[in-house]
Amino acid sequence: MSFLFRLRIGARMALAFGFIVALMLVVLAAVLLQIGRVERLSAELVEAQAERLSLAQEWYQNIAVNSQRALAIGLSSDDVLEQVFGDKMKSVTARTSEIVKRYTELETTDEGRRGIEAMSQVRLRYLDQRKALLAARGDAARVAAEGAAFQKVTAEYIEQARQVLAYQQQRQREIGAGVQAASEALRWTAVVVSLLASIAAVVMGWTLSRGITGPLAALQATARRIAAGDLAENIALQPGEVETVQLGNEIVRMQQSLRALVGQVHEVAESIEVASSEVAAGNADLSARTESTASSLEETSSTMQSLTGTVRQTAESARSANELARSAGTVAGDGGTVVRDLVRSMEAIHRSSRRVAEIIGTIDGIAFQTNILALNAAVEAARAGEQGRGFAVVAGEVRTLAQRSAQAAREIKALIDDSVREVELGTRSVGDAGRSMDEIVAAVQRVGEVVDGISATTAEQSEGIVGVNAAIVQIEQSTQQNAALVEQSTAAAASLREQARRLTSLVGGFRLD
Repeated sequence: MSFLFRLRIGARMALAFGFIVALMLVVLAAVLLQIGRVERLSAELVEAQAERLSLAQEWYQNIAVNSQRALAIGLSSDDVLEQVFGDKMKSVTARTSEIVKRYTELETTDEGRRGIEAMSQVRLRYLDQRKALLAARGDAARVAAEGAAFQKVTAEYIEQARQVLAYQQQRQREIGAGVQAASEALRWTAVVVSLLASIAAVVMGWTLSRGITGPLAALQATARRIAAGDLAENIALQPGEVETVQLGNEIVRMQQSLRALVGQVHEVAESIEVASSEVAAGNADLSARTESTASSLEETSSTMQSLTGTVRQTAESARSANELARSAGTVAGDGGTVVRDLVRSMEAIHRSSRRVAEIIGTIDGIAFQTNILALNAAVEAARAGEQGRGFAVVAGEVRTLAQRSAQAAREIKALIDDSVREVELGTRSVGDAGRSMDEIVAAVQRVGEVVDGISATTAEQSEGIVGVNAAIVQIEQSTQQNAALVEQSTAAAASLREQARRLTSLVGGFRLD
């Protein structure tokens, strides 16, 4: 039965219970077979045999009754008796014929058929002899002879009927015994097959149990060693598709994985212990540096606070200078405006002087023309003689006036030219002054812009220094928090180192080789 151990547990159980089910089916088939036999025997006993026995009994009784009636009729000379018994005897004889026919139909055995055939032959002789007896009625000698022969045939007929009845009774007993035997066989069949099924179930159960509990016990021992921390045993994988083999292989893989995992954990624990020691040392160094940094930050914070005050004063001074520069710019702008107005006025005077010079030039031209005309008039008056003497005097006066006008115009023109030159010089001076004022205004504006830039820059520096001061305060707070965190990290590193030592100790409880 070694092939059973190579089967899967499900296949083994299916095979075992299939075998038991097959045995139960065999039991069921045997029981059904016996039940069918019992049913057939019971049906034969209850129906056919009961009818055959009833017919045999009735046949036997009819023979006995009719034989007595025939003897009574044959030995008696009473016609009334013949009439009474004769009718009854005929009806019984007819009934007996029906019984013979029905009995012959019901009989199935060879022995029964032979009994019926023998009894039918005796019956024929019985009926013939009964006729002979009844025919000899009235003749005492013949009646005696026929009566003796009839009684002999009747005795043989009754004996044959008794044998048939005895056969049917015996057969009924045999059928009853057969039914009882079938019931007994059915009972024993059920008992035997049940015992066989039980034995087979026990054997299959024991085989399955041994095939399952044996490997499971080995797996339990392996699991117990693994639970105890013994991972050093090298267990080979087993081939096969049986569940216990597969379970064992999985446990082997688990043991191998655990051994590799525990080895890695041991290495990692040692690495953690070393790293935690280094972290603790680094945290101690970092704590010292953090404290030094915190002290430096406190000094820097004090310096930045002083610098903040200085920058604020500078910003106030820059704002004051900016206001003064704006005032100077305003005054310079007003001066520039006045100078520009003066320049425009000088330019207007210069233009007017030039216009006057032009007018004087025109007057000079007119005087010159007048002088020419006066000269021409004098010449004409001289030609006219005495008549033109008065006109010549007038022309002379006109010429004199023209000359004086020309002289005055020349003098005015000279004065105007001098004035124009002076105005031009003044205009240039005023233009130079205007340009200087513009440059002064531009310079003052640039100074204002520079002062504005200085003020804005100083304000930004003040705000930046305030921000830097706040950042330094925040950095100082963060540094203090970092110092606290460094202390916590140092404590955590120490705890981690202790936990790593404990982990190393715990992992050391596993035996890997």
